[in-house]
Amino acid sequence: MLTYNMDVTPESVWKRTTPSEAELAQPYYCTEAGVFYAQQHFSTARTDKESYLLFYTLRGAGLIEQGESHVVLGTGQALLLNCRTPQSYCTAPGQSCWHHYWVHLDGAGVAAMEPLLLPGKKLTPVQLTGVKMQELFEMLLGQMEHSTVDSMVTTGLALHEMLALCARSILAEAETTSARQVILQAVETLDNQREESIEGQIRECTAYAEKNGITIVKHYIDRAISAKTDNRPEFQQMIKDSDKKLFDIVLVWKLDRFARNRYDSARYKTQLKKNGVKLMSATEIISDGPEGIILESVLEGYAEYYSADLSEKVIRGMTENALKGKFTGGAIPFGYTINADRRFEIDPLTAPFVAETFQRYNDGQTMREIRDWLNEKGIKNQRGGPMTFNTIQHMLSNRRYIGELKYRDILIPDAIPSIVTTELFNDVQEKIAKNKKAPARRKAEDDYLLTTKLHCGCCGALMFGESGTSRTGEVHRYYKCATAKKHKGCKKKTVRKQWLEDLVVNQTMQLVRDDAAMESIIAKVMELQDRENTNLPLYEKQLRDAESGIQNMLNAIQAGILTSSTKERLEQLEETKRELEARIAEEKLAKPKIKEEFIRFWLMRFRKLDMSLKDQRQALVDTFINSIYLYDDKVLIAFNYKEGTQTITFEEAAQAASKENGSDLDCFTAPRTAAQVLCSSPFYYFIESILQKQRSAL
Repeated sequence: MLTYNMDVTPESVWKRTTPSEAELAQPYYCTEAGVFYAQQHFSTARTDKESYLLFYTLRGAGLIEQGESHVVLGTGQALLLNCRTPQSYCTAPGQSCWHHYWVHLDGAGVAAMEPLLLPGKKLTPVQLTGVKMQELFEMLLGQMEHSTVDSMVTTGLALHEMLALCARSILAEAETTSARQVILQAVETLDNQREESIEGQIRECTAYAEKNGITIVKHYIDRAISAKTDNRPEFQQMIKDSDKKLFDIVLVWKLDRFARNRYDSARYKTQLKKNGVKLMSATEIISDGPEGIILESVLEGYAEYYSADLSEKVIRGMTENALKGKFTGGAIPFGYTINADRRFEIDPLTAPFVAETFQRYNDGQTMREIRDWLNEKGIKNQRGGPMTFNTIQHMLSNRRYIGELKYRDILIPDAIPSIVTTELFNDVQEKIAKNKKAPARRKAEDDYLLTTKLHCGCCGALMFGESGTSRTGEVHRYYKCATAKKHKGCKKKTVRKQWLEDLVVNQTMQLVRDDAAMESIIAKVMELQDRENTNLPLYEKQLRDAESGIQNMLNAIQAGILTSSTKERLEQLEETKRELEARIAEEKLAKPKIKEEFIRFWLMRFRKLDMSLKDQRQALVDTFINSIYLYDDKVLIAFNYKEGTQTITFEEAAQAASKENGSDLDCFTAPRTAAQVLCSSPFYYFIESILQKQRSAL
């Protein structure tokens, strides 16, 4: 039974959704969510509901009661509530408002977190800092407007991160022995679940290896450690062992368990490849060929696209609030309060101390002296703790005190009430600059675009970036053969970095702007995608067989054929059906079908890249270029859009270059300057993948 008094402002939001069967099978899902700008008389009472409820207070405070427990949930605090027993919550007595986010959520993942977030089944408020929780709630509310696989996955990840933020805060704040014990028990429970998951992964990897004739020589397992961290001893040992030629294949359960992000994944894959080791997945079949490289990039771009889209929506809303001078989240600056309209107001109790802090520093006092003075006065920081040196330092540099409000790259002057004058603020900044020791400048590291892809045409070794400074002080950057660098006999001359990179980028952009080449890539990716998932058709066939078997059993029962084994066989078939339906749902979630329109959108976006930006040039090269061989008179480029499997060998490149069976696009001569005299001979470009010849030879 539910009773409530909806004393909320019109801008409040309340959204409902009905989870699908696939969503109900996920570790985290939600049924309702919203943001209530609750006023003084807001209240809710409920006898029971089959879900959990997560609160997060933006402003004011709420009173939550359940059984003999009751807590006041203040600004910046979160709380998980199990709604399966009677509970009530309302604006706390003496408070004019309770602005809060809320979500009804459930799933095995939430239940696993309950011992940690509700130790001893007692209501436990969690103090959080920053705007992360608010951003996650906004993302969640945005996803509830969709009913796609991607929105389901994104919602689950958002809910998981919300609970993880609360868990980390509890771990950081718990001080008593009893609290520590509860937390350690909860962590142990979660670790045990993870251990079980690991054993399941080992079973699937072992089965895959046996099926494909792969001999397992060693297991590298970092138990209770996520792939999202680089601090994995066994993983690092595996990378080291790959250099010792102990194995030639690394088999993982899923590719997303290999590394924490795309950068680390690419870095470690390159290292394994250099050591002659191939990375394989037991559950994801992605071709080794160039089409697979493109598809992998598309899948990464697919997730990135939706993530960026959601982030953009959140940022857009926060930007609008900033332009209106409203509070956008985070810690409230010392000296201010936030009113019911989410606008800044000067706190008459603390603002005078801000003004005097600026004046004292301008008069010659040090930050430490000011800190000690404030602590002697009994002044507390925003979290209720003593003033620190960092607090004073941040206060003296905070431009909000002169009325400026900044959100991301947007600066709004006179958006909020000022506490100090602009003249005093500027005087203080000058003094801070004078008193501050000049930090040592770090030597800038230049990025070399073609590293790991550029090979010497004379000896086949990789070419690396180097730099040197002339007598005039001018810095020159170039690529040099690794063998020549070690003085081992290769006479390949260096080539100017900028000139070579510009040529490679320009030729790659010609490919990208070629409509016929793009359509060929799209066709190959779609074809590959149809071949990728070999499990789903098998599961669907097995499901049809199981359903047919069930129907035959039912027909037999109706015909009066009933034996002791009939019921047992029917139950087996029913169990098989449920298991197969779950597997099919998992397969569809793990690898959603990418539409041709999205692949075309993703590829065509490369045409809009700004080649003056380093990261966009790098993205172009990483996606489309397989390898580059640099000769004294030509360059051979192998792109990923033609048939092939691996980076071409030195022998294959030399054969192709000698026959000149590639497509001569143009002839470019290096500038004849003093700095570039070593690159004065012309360079010819071939765009030709010769990997098909390797396959034909086999």
